Amino acid sequence: MINFKQEELGRQLFDTLQARYPDLELVKITESMENPNHTWVNVVFPHDDERKGEIREVASEISMDLLLDYGSHITLSSAIPDLKP
Repeated sequence: MINFKQEELGRQLFDTLQARYPDLELVKITESMENPNHTWVNVVFPHDDERKGEIREVASEISMDLLLDYGSHITLSSAIPDLKP
């Protein structure tokens, strides 16, 4: 089960990205099935592959900062829009 800090850091990653890329959609924030200390931020990416690559690059920089600051692994993950709750 995801804890409060994981949820907060996942939200921080998403909110920072969405401020820069407003067409990014959050689906859910979950813990990894393989490692409960690893958080996934599941999003629906824009259809533009170049933009998608740019978003992933910025997300990796933010994720690295979160890892160094808090010791938390937060990863942006692609979700299928039809599976949104």
